[in-house]
Amino acid sequence: LWGGATYCILKAYQYLEASEVTILTASQVVVTIIAAMFFLGETFTIQRTIGVVILLIAIVIISQTKKKFTFNRGVLYSFGFSLFAGLALTNDTYLLRFVEPLSFLTIGFALPGFFLLLIKPQKIRQVKHLLFGSHFIIFFLLTFFYAFAAVMFYFAVTSGGQASQVAPINQASIILTIILATIFLNERDHLTRKF
Repeated sequence: LWGGATYCILKAYQYLEASEVTILTASQVVVTIIAAMFFLGETFTIQRTIGVVILLIAIVIISQTKKKFTFNRGVLYSFGFSLFAGLALTNDTYLLRFVEPLSFLTIGFALPGFFLLLIKPQKIRQVKHLLFGSHFIIFFLLTFFYAFAAVMFYFAVTSGGQASQVAPINQASIILTIILATIFLNERDHLTRKF
């Protein structure tokens, strides 16, 4: 599931701005909540319902442009990511009942990479420039922060948080992504709607 999510999000970034992908992929919360209700027996309170509705309204408002909204490839890949990631988070929450988070994440981070290599084995040659030279520091820092976030998420789940509860809280990262994309990637289109 994470391999499919990774493939979809990398494709989405080819068609959309980082801040747009981040906003659209917030819909993974809806998938996580629904899947957690059905597969994990989690409850769905009125507060969570209100939160999901607000999230969906925000996604629609932020993704609107002056031109007619179309489901282009980037949007489809973003929603594909949401589907795969929402189901993967639910699956991970179930599996974490039986294993501890650090061992689980070690395997969980390796398997999507192997999956992607099966799909596009010729891309292995491009890994070299990430591991050596000027890109290594950026690659290392981004990987470190992503891994740290994953560890914190899974420790939250194993400490008693439900997937349908922790996943929406995790979406606070959207605000930081939009700010960083504005500063470092110069993504200022539709900025007033993003905030």
